[in-house]
Amino acid sequence: MADALRGGLVINEIYPQPIVAGGGGFDSDQSGTADPTDEFIEFFNSSDDPIDMSGLELWDPGTGNWFTFPQGAILPAGGYAVVITNVSPGGTLPDADLSYSAGRPGPLINNPGDNIILHDPAASEFIVAAFGNWPIADPHDPTTAPGGAPGLAAFPPDATQVGTGEHFGPLIPGQSIQRIPNGGDSFDNDTPPTPGSVNLCFVSGTMIETPDGPRLIETLAVGDAICTASGGRTVIRWIGLRRMLAAGLRENPQQWPIRFAAGALAPGLPDAPLRLSPQHRIIVSGPIARRMFDTNEVLVAAKDFLDLPGVDREMPEQDFWYIHLMTDHHDIVLAQGVAAETLYFGKVARDNLPVESIAEILAIFPDLAGQIDPQSARTLAKGRPARRLIERHLLNEKPLQRPLI
Repeated sequence: MADALRGGLVINEIYPQPIVAGGGGFDSDQSGTADPTDEFIEFFNSSDDPIDMSGLELWDPGTGNWFTFPQGAILPAGGYAVVITNVSPGGTLPDADLSYSAGRPGPLINNPGDNIILHDPAASEFIVAAFGNWPIADPHDPTTAPGGAPGLAAFPPDATQVGTGEHFGPLIPGQSIQRIPNGGDSFDNDTPPTPGSVNLCFVSGTMIETPDGPRLIETLAVGDAICTASGGRTVIRWIGLRRMLAAGLRENPQQWPIRFAAGALAPGLPDAPLRLSPQHRIIVSGPIARRMFDTNEVLVAAKDFLDLPGVDREMPEQDFWYIHLMTDHHDIVLAQGVAAETLYFGKVARDNLPVESIAEILAIFPDLAGQIDPQSARTLAKGRPARRLIERHLLNEKPLQRPLI
């Protein structure tokens, strides 16, 4: 089980070497160029409750206390906090629940290997993660770090370690080292960096409406026609698959699929249980959406429906697949009768998908290469406004969707 502070805060992803031989790398701050200060550390709240990160300190063996989380840094359950070494001129902070620049003038994390130490002064506790050719260091004993650890001379001597430390393994230049799944006990060093992002996709076993009737999503192929919520049809242009291992998810409920019981959204919707990844969006329609967002239909992430009766996180009993469907444009299709989105190729998807998948998509849709936020099929409702929309439907006992076919 992952070492954690304050009831569930884990070091989730380390991006130590943005620059790669021959150019390239991941541009964390979207400044236009990958540079040494695009390094970042991502933290994940694996608990079911918000965690106050105020006052937590990041320590480095060579630098010492290099960042302290400000007051009011509240990380929601299942949320991500990202600390980037520095944001370059013209750049922006990564899109995450909490996102900060440490303001360092140059690179901080040692490329061949290093230790990341997160210290909680209030509880006098710390966790430590190592990667690359460095062993797990003891902040109280500088000799455990290669070449000594001058930055740890001021580390509080009475701080107690939580867990035994974790080694994330070797790194590949330009790639991050991240837990699989988020908050889990396995590590992947051959995946593009994903600051603040998760999977966005259908779960295998979902029935998708086609002109010839409902079909299991895993039986669909590129070139097949599927029905749209507007009454038309569109053609699948790309399908992406990712296998999810049940054993690796059981200790990480924030990554379980969201299950919508039959009739949870409206009478007959869905027409059978529907399972989606937490960030996959579905339509909410009606006069409440119109009053709140000035449009009759908005898209809301599955995780924002969890206060609705009949909507729950479901622990997977067996392995399953997350399946992406992409059409000519971001569109709304019918899954178990529910109006749900196809893959939206925005920043979150680009940060989360494997390099080869992004290359395949851009070969099919070259016009998307320069679009960070392409046109969405409907307004995207996020965060507190999205949850308030669900609350108002529940309070007024109004259905969230109407049957479309």
